[in-house]
Amino acid sequence: MPRRGTDELGLDVPSSLDMSRVEQIRAMSDVVLRNLQITQFYHEAAIELRELTGQEDVNWFAFGSWASKTAGQFIRGEEVSEWAAELLAHDRAGRLDDLITEFLKSMCAALANGNLLVFEELAPIAVTLVDTLKSGGAINEFLAGLQQQQSPNGESHLARAVGAWHEAAATGDTVGRAQAILFANWNAVYHEQQRLQPLLEEAMALPIIDELNRRVAESSESKAERFVERAVGRLVSRLSEDWRELNTRLLMHYELPGATLRLGHDVEPLVFGVPFPPPVASLTHQSAATFWDWLAGIPGVTGSAATDWLDLRERMRFIVTLFRAHQRNLRLFDPPFTVPQ
Repeated sequence: MPRRGTDELGLDVPSSLDMSRVEQIRAMSDVVLRNLQITQFYHEAAIELRELTGQEDVNWFAFGSWASKTAGQFIRGEEVSEWAAELLAHDRAGRLDDLITEFLKSMCAALANGNLLVFEELAPIAVTLVDTLKSGGAINEFLAGLQQQQSPNGESHLARAVGAWHEAAATGDTVGRAQAILFANWNAVYHEQQRLQPLLEEAMALPIIDELNRRVAESSESKAERFVERAVGRLVSRLSEDWRELNTRLLMHYELPGATLRLGHDVEPLVFGVPFPPPVASLTHQSAATFWDWLAGIPGVTGSAATDWLDLRERMRFIVTLFRAHQRNLRLFDPPFTVPQ
């Protein structure tokens, strides 16, 4: 039976969080509408899980809903249009038009594919986790299956995430619950970001670099041409670095309710001067503390900015800091869309 939920106006509306709905969304060919459905599904999953693990701590699916909504701006071409128009306005000779068009098309396609990739893995986990916690069923079989679903680094981050969410649902300790949820969120997002790495590299590729590399590869072995090859090689390297930094500074951002976080800047805490909410200010959960020291290793939010969003460790340092700093940003549970939308 479909579950019932309430929209932002308090109206009673059907809310089905089941495998059939996951499959329907996965099979959608319209990438724009699919992104909207993924965003809404994550929101409903966040609300369901919140009811089972406590009202005060934000789970991955709430963060995922707003990340998916942000990705939708790129998928629809809304976010980059102004930036691209400004860049092309300075290209009086018209040399960049084809390259920029190709870049935008490639980036939108890669982000749409990444949006689906994460959904295909995390949505079924949400359905099974919520059903298991609601029914009081055994978690061991669920975890055993997830142990086989390894992350690209060879570890079982999804199993760790589900185990930690189950831990949060079972404990009555406020601090222990908050830190278990944080550890679950970190493992889920680390698995996700590893899986997305090839698609992010595709999304942020600079088309002209492939063209320059092709010409270098086709050059002959004369002394003059070897000199040119070395010079072009340095140019290609510099172009790659500059392009990635430009994308991180200008394009890469994360829309939160009432705020926009730039991924090339340090994470902004909820309360000025207070990096992290009290329950996660001091990490007493040993696994969470170890995870933080390994991927972030900073005392607060200063130093969390990602200079190069394609660098997995830089990206994860920003994300784990964001998740810890906004652990109790309850506005992340707000509906991502209005009723007319």
